[in-house]
Amino acid sequence: MKQGEFIIRPAREGDIPAMLALWSGIKEIQSASVPDNPEQVKRFLELNPTGFLVACRAGRLVGTIMGGYNGWRGAIYHLSVDESCRGQGIAKQLMQSCLKALRQLGAPRVDLTTYDYNTRAQGFYEALGFYERDDIKNYSYLYEAGK
Repeated sequence: MKQGEFIIRPAREGDIPAMLALWSGIKEIQSASVPDNPEQVKRFLELNPTGFLVACRAGRLVGTIMGGYNGWRGAIYHLSVDESCRGQGIAKQLMQSCLKALRQLGAPRVDLTTYDYNTRAQGFYEALGFYERDDIKNYSYLYEAGK
């Protein structure tokens, strides 16, 4: 799918180094309690080839979205766009393409999580039709921490 000067396409294993490089400059991704590594990204791609998409411009990866469907609900992880390419509709096209793919897989709902301080992302998600839930809390369990 072509939109303006960028192309949205399914992620490939060969994209992983460029994805990790892009994510290394994004505070919200680097703040995660479990850092990304090539093996985990490859595994996610193997499990979710339809909803894991990248945006490329002139052969360079400039955006990603990790969308997955577990047979019950859809989920979005790592929607990111290179800082030099923001404000050009890339994130919106990534999200819309991913939501379409997850819907086609059968997801009745798609969830995502963002940091409380990331108000820019929250406004973006709300403009796309996502809504904040106040009836649930998000919990994590870290195997490495023994908790």
